[in-house]
Amino acid sequence: MVRACLNRSVRRAMARDLVHPNVVALCQVPRGRDGRTSKSLTPAQARGVLTLTAADPVHCYIVVSLLTGGRTEELRELRWEHVHLDADPPHLEVWRSVRTGGDTMTKKSRRTLALPKPEIQIPRTRRVAQLERGLQTGQDWHDAALAFPTAHGTAMDAANVRRDFRRALALVPGISPREWTPRERRHSFVSLLSDSGVTIEEISRLVGHSGTHVTELVYRKQLRPVIQTGATAMNGIFSDRSEQAWLFSGTQWLVRCTGGGFGWDVCAAQSRFYGGRYWDRTSDLFRVREARYRCANRPRPAAGSRGGDGI
Repeated sequence: MVRACLNRSVRRAMARDLVHPNVVALCQVPRGRDGRTSKSLTPAQARGVLTLTAADPVHCYIVVSLLTGGRTEELRELRWEHVHLDADPPHLEVWRSVRTGGDTMTKKSRRTLALPKPEIQIPRTRRVAQLERGLQTGQDWHDAALAFPTAHGTAMDAANVRRDFRRALALVPGISPREWTPRERRHSFVSLLSDSGVTIEEISRLVGHSGTHVTELVYRKQLRPVIQTGATAMNGIFSDRSEQAWLFSGTQWLVRCTGGGFGWDVCAAQSRFYGGRYWDRTSDLFRVREARYRCANRPRPAAGSRGGDGI
């Protein structure tokens, strides 16, 4: 509030030549380009990534990040002392990151995540292979404590992760590696859980968010082309409807289908407007079946309507 008052006062003083104008204040910042829209792997694409990238050295990193939703900055700093493969349940402790001071982004980002049991063998195999490589390279191996180091045992940076991730995606048919970034594994984790019915509150806890707003607005992507939840619920609510509803469209009577249906059938009507004859037609507006009904069993239209009182 104080800053706003001061800014308004200075602007008015400049307009009255009471102070020297600030030329920077007269400039307008140009609008930047729109950022790249994030996306999520579909269930079929995720299965392909988990299966077909097994031959790549970064396969374990992909599996852990896709199945736990860890941030890239958190997994780059993950150490084997925080990975408990023989515990019940197997889990990893996301307690560190590559940020200044080594702490995670927020307090809620410090979390302990269980690992899916079918995938436990993948990090165990990587641990053995990493120890063997350290023994072979000797002094050239820098840090054996990191779970996901470079080929020389040093800590990975963002460029290393991006390059290795896209190299592994080249093994998956139907996926263009240049269109994907490592952070979209986290988006995929959120979207796949949401699509399987996990509540947004639980997903927010798993990814370490302080609330559900960012999880729902930024991370969750709609994977199903048609949302059927509302239609399914309404069908159940109105499944016992057996009465007929009527609507006069101005030139014809329409009857609502019985038994819970929501379409409209065109009814035959006798009217002076149509020369006192029975008629039938199919409505292009409602796209329903052609039907014929006797006029004697139909209610009369409202006074003043086009059909008159001949029904």
